Amino acid sequence: MVFGATSPFNAATSYDLISRLLVIIVLGGMGSLRGALFASIGMLIISDVTDVVWSPVWASTVFFALLIVLLLFRPRGLYGRLEGRKQ
Repeated sequence: MVFGATSPFNAATSYDLISRLLVIIVLGGMGSLRGALFASIGMLIISDVTDVVWSPVWASTVFFALLIVLLLFRPRGLYGRLEGRKQ
């Protein structure tokens, strides 16, 4: 909801939107609503800071690079659980 409320929607860029939302879910941790909230806020902050400091063209690239670095150290995401789902 945070990402959707603060980002403009353009139907021609649906693949960009889908990739960003998937990254928010993976970064926050699968099944973690709190993680998705913090991941979306973090994504907005990182992209806005990159827009101001560096260039708007690099905002997505910097976020995806930081995502790769974070997932190297925490493959479950920010709030992902260690154990799998019990059936």
